[in-house]
Amino acid sequence: MKKCVALFKSIHDVLKIEEILQKESIYCDIIPLPRDISKSCGMGIVFNCNDREKITDKSGEHNVEIQHLYRLHEGQFQLMT
Repeated sequence: MKKCVALFKSIHDVLKIEEILQKESIYCDIIPLPRDISKSCGMGIVFNCNDREKITDKSGEHNVEIQHLYRLHEGQFQLMT
């Protein structure tokens, strides 16, 4: 499974989207983020990259703005466009 990470503005947004995704049975988990990619919240969600569209759709539906998306590859965060 290729893992992706979504960053949000606040821990409130992270907890809100985690709850929404769990209700929809979409895998996600809250993880701490390295300081070099997150200066604000410090937490994000990791998810299966195949679910990227579902994650962005659910975030949009519930007004939870994703600030950045990263692909996690060999322990490194690669910014996605």
